[in-house]
Amino acid sequence: MSYDWNKYLEFADVLYNEPLSSDDQTLSRNIISRAYYAAHNLARILKYSIDRVQLKDDRDKHYKVISFFSSYDHTRGTNIADSLDSLRKKRGQVDYDENINFSLPDANLMLLTAQDAIEEMSRHKG
Repeated sequence: MSYDWNKYLEFADVLYNEPLSSDDQTLSRNIISRAYYAAHNLARILKYSIDRVQLKDDRDKHYKVISFFSSYDHTRGTNIADSLDSLRKKRGQVDYDENINFSLPDANLMLLTAQDAIEEMSRHKG
């Protein structure tokens, strides 16, 4: 049985709606990161179901998924690539930039972005 990446988003949602006794900065960073990885991994799986091209385990995997959906979105009228790219950029900031402050409203926006992308993906099964 394969892992259900929707669980990552569910966990991020729980962190947002039922926060642990942690500071908002730590919660926001974790929520944003989990939201991104939920959407990215579901997009990666959908991409493979559409084109049957397995991605190698390299740094470019994230860009290749977004690039695939840029073309896919253009022909299908979806916005998956834009959502993934927005999430990817924000995830990069929360994971690597200690000089930027993040708030729970920032986290909520990324949760909604991930939910929208995943909902759009669910309508376009390969």
